Order: sequence, then C-alpha cells, then structure tokens
Amino acid sequence: ELLPAAEFAYNNHVHSSTQQVPFMTDTGRLPRMGFEPNGLYSAVSESANKFRDRIASGVAEAKSALVKAKEEYKQY
Repeated sequence: ELLPAAEFAYNNHVHSSTQQVPFMTDTGRLPRMGFEPNGLYSAVSESANKFRDRIASGVAEAKSALVKAKEEYKQY
C-alpha cells in the first residue's frame, strides 16, 4: 500500500553514490509534486536537443560518480 510513496521518495532524493536525483537522471526533470502553481510547466517549452543534452550530461555525471564511489568502496 505504501510502496509507491516509498519508491517516489527514494527516486526524488539525491543518492550518495551518483550525487543525483534518480528521477532527474532518468527523465531530465524533477517530478511534479502536485502542488506546483498551474501553468508553471506549460508556459515553458524546451527544445528536444536541450532535453537530449541534459539527459546525456546527467547520465555521464552519474557514471563518473559511480566509478568514483566504486574506487572509494574498494578501500573497505
């Protein structure tokens, strides 16, 4: 019953290994919470290229952070 809320909370917070919010890494944006002002997102339209670049950058940063975390964990 509470699993969807737990999953949402987990995916909406910065993770120590990637230093990123998983939802942002996956979709290129932060999730809507349901209490944003109406029209906040509909008034802004981003191009597909900017979206693609943002996703690629986020994935690259996450990979880099995971490699760094893996190296740090090897010490233990």
